[in-house]
Amino acid sequence: MLGYLVALAPERFLKSFHFEGTVCSVSLESNHSQGRSDILIETTKGIGIIEAKIDGSNPCKQSMKYPAKWRVLVTQYSPSEQEKTLKNIRYLQWHEIGELLYQLSKSSNPKVRFVSADLKSYLEDYHMIKTKESVEIYAREINEPKTLVLFLKAQLYSCNYEKNSRLPEALYFAPHFGQRISKNYPGIQVGLSYIARIEEVVNVVTWNELVKIVRERRGKSWLNKNK
Repeated sequence: MLGYLVALAPERFLKSFHFEGTVCSVSLESNHSQGRSDILIETTKGIGIIEAKIDGSNPCKQSMKYPAKWRVLVTQYSPSEQEKTLKNIRYLQWHEIGELLYQLSKSSNPKVRFVSADLKSYLEDYHMIKTKESVEIYAREINEPKTLVLFLKAQLYSCNYEKNSRLPEALYFAPHFGQRISKNYPGIQVGLSYIARIEEVVNVVTWNELVKIVRERRGKSWLNKNK
């Protein structure tokens, strides 16, 4: 459906994909020597490949098997700062596709309007994008002093990246405080005490990447004070 919609409204997608030129053709499941690409777009300036994953896996390595000038990776995976700088490789999460579908669902073209609304509804039904009525809450155990202070004083929470996590669709974070933390910190009760709105989810690999993200989001003075 996404490939069909690209063919119906190519200009809008080329802008989001950062592909250059005018669309000549759109192909699905194109055969290559090392497999099949999901969507192949040929423009007057070159070939672009779109690889789509419904989970949080990273299709970058797979996309490199197919000859192309540009590559777009649609996935729930959150790229690291280093991955965001890769040349002619663009990561898009499904919620960004959802925003585009919302705009296209108001198109004057009835085909574009129908397919966009239908695909958007499908993605909502399978929890790949948030709905306006979504109240998904991501709950995790906090039982360590450092994790507690990070949450209460810095409004930060960190965890290992999980490919099939539903975190990207959650609107709120609920920390569950354990017995050990409640004994050492007066005023902290066992169980759920807070519901925090999730501002942003980012994927970092190194300490330097984390520092860079915090400096950009919170400012240099905040970082120096809380480092």
